Amino acid sequence: MCNCTYIPRSNKSFVLCSNRDEAPNRAATQIGILKVEDRKVYFPQDKQASGTWMAADNEGRCVCLLNGADKKHLRADSYRISRGLMVLDYFSFKDHVNFIAEYNFAGIEPFTMIMVKQEDLTVLKWDGEKKNVAVLDPFKKYIWSSTMLYDKNQIENRKVWFSDWLKEEKFSHESIIDFHKSSFENNDGDGLIINRPGIKTLSVTSIQKKETNSVLEYHDLKEEKIRRITIEHQCKSRMV
Repeated sequence: MCNCTYIPRSNKSFVLCSNRDEAPNRAATQIGILKVEDRKVYFPQDKQASGTWMAADNEGRCVCLLNGADKKHLRADSYRISRGLMVLDYFSFKDHVNFIAEYNFAGIEPFTMIMVKQEDLTVLKWDGEKKNVAVLDPFKKYIWSSTMLYDKNQIENRKVWFSDWLKEEKFSHESIIDFHKSSFENNDGDGLIINRPGIKTLSVTSIQKKETNSVLEYHDLKEEKIRRITIEHQCKSRMV
């Protein structure tokens, strides 16, 4: 939940990809499946809190969560609800408009939440007191980074790396994953793949949204395993 990119590939497809930097004991152990009325939600499940930082449902909705809003915050001793569980709560709402208007964000740690469906890309930031909502152009490419792990210079570095990578115009799924697995400047504390005392990049997760299905792919960097599930839109899903 620390770096996220959005790459549109056509009017009806895109790739949402995220690196998760966390304490080593919080690696996901499985792809969770949550039934919400007549829909199903698929997500890498956090080992500690049972929530997630990234999820997709069989209506084509996708969400990615980042730690922190516009600036670094002081963490409270406790919070009312885990942000990872809030991500799953999102799918019980009709759409992001209802979620933003009706959900109770009080007592939740600050976050940035990227919500995508079809030709709609919305970013919600919660700083612990107020909401900030931005509707972005879904045909442009974006990168976001956690304000809790990276200072302004490090965040700007990521934007430069992303901009340079975009010039290569290689937007295959494989090239996007490779970008997220890069340790720029061989710096374990500052690349997209980090290894700092008590925190490291545990995984890279991508959601490939296509016209008739979505593919959720979880790269477990600790166990060097890939878990993948194809989500047929409004149809049964099959494991690969």
